[in-house]
Amino acid sequence: MYDRLTIGLDEAQRGVAAALDEATRRGLRIAIAVADDRGDLVAYAAQDAVIRISRDLSIQKAYTSAIGRRSSKNYAALMRERVHIPVELLLGPRATSSAGGIAIKKSDESIGGIGVSGASSAEEDEELCKLAIEAMGLSACS
Repeated sequence: MYDRLTIGLDEAQRGVAAALDEATRRGLRIAIAVADDRGDLVAYAAQDAVIRISRDLSIQKAYTSAIGRRSSKNYAALMRERVHIPVELLLGPRATSSAGGIAIKKSDESIGGIGVSGASSAEEDEELCKLAIEAMGLSACS
C-alpha cells in the first residue's frame, strides 16, 4: 500500500483564512487557492470585488507550483531553459508562468501548492502564500 503525505482540508482552510485576514488588513482584494500534489484543488476563496483574472490566476498558480514542486515563477523558468517551451504550452491551460505560486512541503516532501493573485505585486502575492503556508504549520519549497 502506498501512503502519501497530502494537504488536508483543515490545514488548507487555516492557511486561506490567514491570508485573507492579512489581505483585508492591508486593504487588498485577493483570490487564493490551495492544491494537492496532483494539482487538484483542496481549498479556494476570493474576496468580494476581486477581479476575474485574479480568481483564475490563483488556481493556475497553485496548480503550477504543485505540479512543478517549486514556485510557479521558478518552474516556468526551468521549463523555458530545459525544453524551450512556455509552461502554458507544456502543461496546458491549467498552468501559468506568473509569479505568486509557492510549492508546499511537509517533512521535506512536496505535498502541494498555493497561489495568490490580486495583491499589489507578484512579490506580495508570494508573501501572502508564505504567510498562509506558515499558518498551516507547513514549509515553503523554493
